[in-house]
Amino acid sequence: MNDIKVSVIIPCFNQASFLKEAINSVLAQTYSNWECIIVNDGSTDDTEELAKKLIQDDNRFIYKKQKNKGLPGARNAGLELCTGEYIQLLDADDALHPEKLQKHLALIKKNALSEEDVIVSYSEYIYGDYKDIYTTYPASFNCRFLSDNPVKEIVLNWENKFSIAANCYFFSANIFFAKGIRFDEEITTCEDIDCWIRIFQLKPHVLFLEEKLAYYRNTPGSMSKNIDKVWKGHVQVMEKHMALSGKKSQLYKWARYKKNEVLFRYRKIGKMDWFYKLYFGKELISYYRARLLAKLH
Repeated sequence: MNDIKVSVIIPCFNQASFLKEAINSVLAQTYSNWECIIVNDGSTDDTEELAKKLIQDDNRFIYKKQKNKGLPGARNAGLELCTGEYIQLLDADDALHPEKLQKHLALIKKNALSEEDVIVSYSEYIYGDYKDIYTTYPASFNCRFLSDNPVKEIVLNWENKFSIAANCYFFSANIFFAKGIRFDEEITTCEDIDCWIRIFQLKPHVLFLEEKLAYYRNTPGSMSKNIDKVWKGHVQVMEKHMALSGKKSQLYKWARYKKNEVLFRYRKIGKMDWFYKLYFGKELISYYRARLLAKLH
């Protein structure tokens, strides 16, 4: 099994204070045949100095610096440099359990699959404290698929009933190369949702490790906390898949519902389709009643 190479991609934008922890979690892997691509996405802090210092004695690391393109562009830049049979994503403020790579590969072997198959393996994750990612809390959401239709679950239930951190996943590289999947650089938030929808549309083999093998840092001020950008990005993703799927498809119906549900949840009522204003009628009456009472007072 040790002849199989895993490519780990770490995009970094002004996160030098966390980068050492992410890199150390790669160095601590019990599986040693990996390469790690660090993409400095136009950082203005000391990311470059720190990264070069940390990796100077290990030729398994590759360092790339580029003008800021955002997280999708940084991940894509990392993908272009990959030579491994499997891909592990790792944001610079997160970390991996030491056995993560080894356990995914063992599970793939146990299921008699190989790097030639289209595979998405994933694990549970630990919700870590901002200052110390290894001081943990219960995850905010369920972190596994509960049906045999991941696309439907991602569209309808993401951030309502479940959420899977990017570093939970372990992908066969052919998803990104033979199948041509990339992160959409036109989408500035919720680009993960868009990418996961397209990946699961490939109908991959889906394997689940019921173990907490990824650490996700609760970072104040992160993109996921920027509410205005999040709802706009989520709607953008749904509109993209509505346009791609065609009005008669199930995906169109799911995406249209989710678009309007997101608009309702973020109180962007005027942007909702009229049908869904009726659909959410009871909740809308309560919403407008509260607004009226607020004005009267």
